Amino acid sequence: MITVQQAEAFWSVVVDCLVRFHARPVSIARREVAEYRAHLAAAPVRMRRGMIFHAEPLDVASWITGETVEQGDVAEEYAAMMEAAFPTRSESLAVHETRAEYGKDTEAQR
Repeated sequence: MITVQQAEAFWSVVVDCLVRFHARPVSIARREVAEYRAHLAAAPVRMRRGMIFHAEPLDVASWITGETVEQGDVAEEYAAMMEAAFPTRSESLAVHETRAEYGKDTEAQR
């Protein structure tokens, strides 16, 4: 289960990704994230709204914009963003940290 603090950190990384990798002004990035969160909140419970936290914030930012940013192209900066947002490792976010450090291929090898 993800905590409120982890959820807020997750969404802050999504905002950062929109700003850094999609060239969105901060105000627009925050608005887009708020709208996306509202859309998720309106989804039926059976759709398991919490599943969004199994995605990478970088990918969520790409879904919001419709513009893909490859993790390998921004790996170092993205890993630093994740480390800043999640300074202590938690079981629910360990996959994010591993993927940020080693890339998407790591998940396929598990």
